Amino acid sequence: VQNILVLVLQNVSDVYRQKPNVVGVILTMMIVLVADVRLVLTFINRCLAIVVLIDIKTLSVYLGDKMVTEEELLSDIAKNLQNNDNLCQLIFDEHNQAYDYVRQGLLKIANFIVDQGRITLSSLVVDDIVLAGGMASYIYNAETDVDIGIIAHPDLKEYDPKVVQNIFRVINDSLPTKGYRFNILNRNIDYGFVEPSQFLSGGRSYSLLNNHWLQMPQHREFSFSVQEIFEAYKAYCDKVYLFVNSLEKIDGKWLTFESCNKLQGHLDKLREDALRLKENGPEQEYGLEYNVHRFFNKFGVRGHFEALITEAHNQLVNVLEIEDA
Repeated sequence: VQNILVLVLQNVSDVYRQKPNVVGVILTMMIVLVADVRLVLTFINRCLAIVVLIDIKTLSVYLGDKMVTEEELLSDIAKNLQNNDNLCQLIFDEHNQAYDYVRQGLLKIANFIVDQGRITLSSLVVDDIVLAGGMASYIYNAETDVDIGIIAHPDLKEYDPKVVQNIFRVINDSLPTKGYRFNILNRNIDYGFVEPSQFLSGGRSYSLLNNHWLQMPQHREFSFSVQEIFEAYKAYCDKVYLFVNSLEKIDGKWLTFESCNKLQGHLDKLREDALRLKENGPEQEYGLEYNVHRFFNKFGVRGHFEALITEAHNQLVNVLEIEDA
């Protein structure tokens, strides 16, 4: 029965690309018909392995948690390349200074997050709280999030910045799961702790603590077309998928612990390279390479790969618990 169901899944993969919800309903109905719980769990694992390995051509136009047409992706790219003549007037006045009520509101939220962070790392020292990302630039639209960076470090004479940043990553990932989600001016707030040496923003960020620009953004024009970045984005995604498919897996399904570490390191390196281009590249935040990676994050593809790491960890931990039992 299991082999028959898997065969059915493989044969409906074309349908999945167009109507994933329909296939989901079909799979659910099939699983309900199988009474053996162990068989169901094994089948689900095989299904997940097959779904993850849907061909690269299809996944290169993956957007968030849904499959899209090239036309839809082109539209989303164009929308996220909106280049405005002024900084966001919801946040900045005619002198490009943050409105005090906005600044105070963001600081109140940031200070709450700092208190939560000190539950995990009591010696936390805050160096600055900054507004970064699209809302600290001319590249924003009606859906752009407000990005707050909490630049901080532990109160120690010596420490490894990368170890501290890994601790911050755990804190950053855990807080939204506890319900700590905020918005201001009908915009979502993205927040996170960053170790000072790991903070790369191209200098174009606004200090909320000190109420001044660390460096004003410069208004430029993009040197590439929507079609050009669309092609570059697809090629970028293809390379990452090829890298993932090259990693060692358990039974051809789940990433090993070593593979998870390699994938996380690869994703971190891509991020670091992109931010360095934003900081030091000739076109900075208007550069093609930086914006390709920005879409890689914004459209949920990086999150898709990080979810694979989480799922693999959970699966591997479950296997270890079963073996110990």
